[in-house]
Amino acid sequence: MRVDKKRADGSYPIYFFLRVGGVTVKIPTGKNVLASEWNKKENTAKSNSQKGMALATFLQKKVTDFNSYMLTEEAMGKHITLQLAQKFFDTNDKYDFYQFWDEQIKLWEGDKKYNTLKSYLTTYRILKTIAPKLSFGDINYSFLESFEHHLITVRKNSSGGRFTKHKVLRSMINQAITKKYMKENPYKDFKFKPAKGNRMYLSIDEVEKIINHKLPSKDKNLNHSQNMFLFGCFSGIRFSDVIGLKYKNIKANPDRIEIVMNKTSKPITIPLLPRAKEIIAEYQNLCIHSQEKTIFPNIANTTINKKLKVLMKLVGIDKSISFHSSRHTFATTHIQAKTNVVHLQQLLGHANLSDTMIYTKVLQEDLFTSMDNLNNMYGQQKVS
Repeated sequence: MRVDKKRADGSYPIYFFLRVGGVTVKIPTGKNVLASEWNKKENTAKSNSQKGMALATFLQKKVTDFNSYMLTEEAMGKHITLQLAQKFFDTNDKYDFYQFWDEQIKLWEGDKKYNTLKSYLTTYRILKTIAPKLSFGDINYSFLESFEHHLITVRKNSSGGRFTKHKVLRSMINQAITKKYMKENPYKDFKFKPAKGNRMYLSIDEVEKIINHKLPSKDKNLNHSQNMFLFGCFSGIRFSDVIGLKYKNIKANPDRIEIVMNKTSKPITIPLLPRAKEIIAEYQNLCIHSQEKTIFPNIANTTINKKLKVLMKLVGIDKSISFHSSRHTFATTHIQAKTNVVHLQQLLGHANLSDTMIYTKVLQEDLFTSMDNLNNMYGQQKVS
């Protein structure tokens, strides 16, 4: 009890005295007591009241945990220093979860991909709206339930969107555990499931319907959505790559796209279909362009997905289509065209062939066609 630091309410702060070698430091516990509530002989709170008993238990547990921590560090062969000992006390009393998050992101800059860091920033902002201040001790099962409830009811996130944000939070908590700011991850009890893959795609006939449908010029976003979706069907690149596509990425002799994919940072080359070139030319004629200028207008993915729902109704396609369906369409139409699956892997920029092989499973009806072809071949053989 620091009698030299009397507070306005007459209480005194309690400090831990930590000595390593010949150096002693004083570490605040964040707790205060009246002089009458302190046992000077035992250097702890008096246990003659419920409050005093709770405080004495808290202080003893902290000392016990500290001793266990130091023994563990020593057993791991670490040299005992003042800095190592102080690290145990560097808790949420003066270091909250958001401060830890900020510092961890700085350590990851230049190491993790831009889109990964962007996911961490998005989750960080959502957490701030739920809990403007967040200590390590606040992060428990109940908090995760509140987080899930907010994602469902306020943000209206899909199961896939919720899955990503939970993954981000769980990862940051694991970092805090590794660095001894937390002891266990509440996600060991709180389970969340990934969204079931929706590989919805269009047939070539359905893509032709969209190509041939003339839209009213007054709805610019609907026209842009039509063009960008078709471009995705012809090129197979993701929304982030379409929206970031620049004139410098368009090469000639032969006509092709050369980009570094946003998601994977992998360079890919995609030959340009004539219809894809026509879409680029349409935008090229609308403005004076430079090599650094993006081809398509900067429209949010959510806006385009809403417009695609309108477009599907207009052309009479009864499917739940999002922009990413253009990539699935690109892949499945290549499978229908008997494209070598290794070539398709390169076009999609997949690191693993197994990711590409998923599209061979999508076209299940082709199995029956293949068997019919085999049957016809057997039918042509004469029985001796």
